[in-house]
Amino acid sequence: MTDSSLLIQERATAEQDQKRFWIACLFTSSGYGKNTDPSDRILENTKLAMRDLKAQIEKHGENKGKGDGEEEMGDVYSVRINSGLFGVDWERTKEVLEEVGVPMVVVAREEDQQTEKEKGGKKRTAMDEFVSKGKRAKVKY
Repeated sequence: MTDSSLLIQERATAEQDQKRFWIACLFTSSGYGKNTDPSDRILENTKLAMRDLKAQIEKHGENKGKGDGEEEMGDVYSVRINSGLFGVDWERTKEVLEEVGVPMVVVAREEDQQTEKEKGGKKRTAMDEFVSKGKRAKVKY
């Protein structure tokens, strides 16, 4: 199960008039903290889980408009997955995400942003972009 994803749609209420959202859960490690899987295994599981998520999103798009009441999915937003409790370097996870090709907006806490001095190179702007399989996706830092 550590190489899969779960896509959950918010339940609508009668008084709800705003756009609904979806939640995607990625299963990339069987534990956390001291029991976290090795980084290489987490990255491989991330690749497989993102491929699974991509397939679910594509399937949803194929079924949209077939009388099932499903709404179109919008942008995908994410935190810097794997870099918190799992301790995987964000740049390595970012490479996996780019390879799989699910364009997304990645949001980071201000304290996670790195200055030019810390990075040893170009300072990241408030909004950078990465290209994923020919699609442009904004990455918010």
